[in-house]
Amino acid sequence: MVLHYWGIPTSLDELVAALQKQPLKKENGIQTGPNPENFFAGDPRQKGSMGCFVPPLQRMISKFLPPILCAENKSGIPLEQLEKDRLAVGEPVLIWATANMEEPNYSIYWKQPDGSICKWIQNTACMILTGYDGSSYWVDDPSSEKGPIRWDKALVQKRYQQIGKHCLIIRRAKQ
Repeated sequence: MVLHYWGIPTSLDELVAALQKQPLKKENGIQTGPNPENFFAGDPRQKGSMGCFVPPLQRMISKFLPPILCAENKSGIPLEQLEKDRLAVGEPVLIWATANMEEPNYSIYWKQPDGSICKWIQNTACMILTGYDGSSYWVDDPSSEKGPIRWDKALVQKRYQQIGKHCLIIRRAKQ
């Protein structure tokens, strides 16, 4: 959806093919998988897959961008700043929150290659922040067919913070 905003025609199949993925699997009774900062955990086309954070999506999107655009990791930035810098000029922003802005569900765990444990929030969702008004943000969830949904700003901010303030923008490259 964000690539289409910038006039870049891509299909979901092309995007999934370009996404770096690693499987989740059981080894000796222990669930193992990648660090979601490095790879998509599973395959977005298969049930039981989890997801990823900004770096894998940034690498995937960058493969489709012309030289005048770049994908930039803006994780950690407050939504109020993104509102002023991007939304105010009509540019959408990718953020991570929870599906339907529900409470986070911390029920998935797996061992990562470095031996650490990933505590994945099962209802994590990458969404597109498309607009705002005084009390609300407009959020488009690509997994929903409802179109942009108006959510209370405080709730969106809370979910964004609970997931870790993960954010990705596309902007014009500096010449």
